[in-house]
Amino acid sequence: MKANEFKVLEDCIEKGIEYGLMKFHKYYDFEIPDEHINNLKQQLEYGISNQICEYFNFDNDGDK
Repeated sequence: MKANEFKVLEDCIEKGIEYGLMKFHKYYDFEIPDEHINNLKQQLEYGISNQICEYFNFDNDGDK
C-alpha cells in the first residue's frame, strides 16, 4: 500500500489554512464575509499547491 502524497499534502494544506484562519479570528474583532473567506482559502490552497508542484513530481500510478 502506498499513500497518495499529493492528496496528503492537499489535506494538510487545507487543515493548516483552516487553523490559521481560526487563529486570525481569535485575535481580530472585525468580520470578513464568508464569500471572501472562501475565496481566500481557495487562492491560498491554489498558490501553495502550485509552489509545491514547482519542486516535486507526484507519481499517480496508485490512482489506477
